[in-house]
Amino acid sequence: MSPHITIASWNMDGISFLKTDPEKRRRLKASITRQLQDECIDKHQPDFLAVQEIVRYEEKGVVQELVDPPEGYCYQSSIAIDTARQNHPVKWQPIRKAGKWASGAYLGQGNGLLWREDLPHSSIWDWTGEKARCGEGLRQEAIRIDTGLFIGNRDTEPRLAVVSHFIWENHHVFIVNLHLTTLVKEREGFPERDCLGAEIRSR
Repeated sequence: MSPHITIASWNMDGISFLKTDPEKRRRLKASITRQLQDECIDKHQPDFLAVQEIVRYEEKGVVQELVDPPEGYCYQSSIAIDTARQNHPVKWQPIRKAGKWASGAYLGQGNGLLWREDLPHSSIWDWTGEKARCGEGLRQEAIRIDTGLFIGNRDTEPRLAVVSHFIWENHHVFIVNLHLTTLVKEREGFPERDCLGAEIRSR
């Protein structure tokens, strides 16, 4: 008999957090943490929670995560785009300006995964080896989805499909966390852009 697995997904819109004034960021982070607990964990009690548009940021010289895992869960993030590798001013200058970030402060966005701490995991290629548990590092495979040169807009923004392998009783469970992009001017009344965006995501 197959296990009953509950999976939830949440787009955190972390870029809005990065655009928030420094004085308001602490309150917003606390609000997001409460929302994570109340709306996702307490309400649905998921075994897995796939999170999109997480952000990692440097404040006062310390790199931090927007997500703090609630009690009973582990968390790991994967960065798709950041100021270290794709520091295009079209992407990051408006964010730095709105959030009043230091010019050299690290900023990044990507996907995250929370899972129940009692669920063992393994690398995706290891079907017989030792199982790892919370705190031992989830060995994920991050498959990059690039269109080529990043020129600062959504049309060329890199994305990730992050694959994780868990062992549930005698079952191998693979979680793929994928966040696909929308194009510039898509969903703004331009049917040809809507069709092109749908075609790209299907591919």
